[in-house]
Amino acid sequence: MTVTQTANNSLRFSHEAIKRQLDKIFRFPVFSESAILRRFLDFIVGQTLAGNENCVKEYTIAINVLGKPVHFKPQENGIVRIHAGRLRRALNRYYDESGAEDPIFISIPKGKYIPNFGDRPQPNTAQFEHEPGQPIHILHRLHPAPILAVLPFHFSPVSELLASFAEGVSMQLSTSLARDRRHSVVAFQVVKSIFERTSDIRELTEALHADIMIDGNLQLLNDRLRFNLQIIKTISLEQIWGELFERTLTSSTAFNVQDEMVRLATTVIEVQEAGLFGFRKEWAAKVAG
Repeated sequence: MTVTQTANNSLRFSHEAIKRQLDKIFRFPVFSESAILRRFLDFIVGQTLAGNENCVKEYTIAINVLGKPVHFKPQENGIVRIHAGRLRRALNRYYDESGAEDPIFISIPKGKYIPNFGDRPQPNTAQFEHEPGQPIHILHRLHPAPILAVLPFHFSPVSELLASFAEGVSMQLSTSLARDRRHSVVAFQVVKSIFERTSDIRELTEALHADIMIDGNLQLLNDRLRFNLQIIKTISLEQIWGELFERTLTSSTAFNVQDEMVRLATTVIEVQEAGLFGFRKEWAAKVAG
């Protein structure tokens, strides 16, 4: 029986036991739905078990896991770090749910890619760890709860009426969701400021630390408004819900339509959050415990 102990490991586990643990992790929905997360974890664990820890680097992960070309430059592209952050959150989610009683705790130390096989950390120590150089999100400091972020809604054509309406809906929706203290909401002005620097969904996920992002698109033809709302589960970058609304929009009806859109969107988001994500029950238990 082959056993493994890396520099950061306090316990010895057989390779077979670690591979069985890996198979169990891969059956967890977040991993079964993401080929990238499975390939990433499988590669770094496999190389470590084979004694090739020197190969577990940002460049080799980019080439072997993400299919990047040989001239890939990690210092100019943070895609590996972004997916590593997703992987750490996915592992935390797994061990908080299906793997709560598992004896082998697979983790990836911050700033490194070589996995650690050891004991579970103390409760709540792994949930909101952050990347080196990145501040811990203030909402995570306040209380452990799912974090929502409303992105600035896209709109076309460019017009003063539609621009004002789009920002008004985004801001009012963010404010409305923040009234429910069973989750946290990133302030819209903060989201807007970050969004102006990058609209890449992965980079936004890393910067906002959000569990759920709400995105939308507004189109106006004459006075006919089409509003496309999307809910994104950031751990898997999966769009888990979308809906299309149509209303008549003029300068005299703008506020009424905005209020209606926010009421509809708030209701839909809260229903989806409670039903599909199971966050309400999951996080209520965390807060109570």
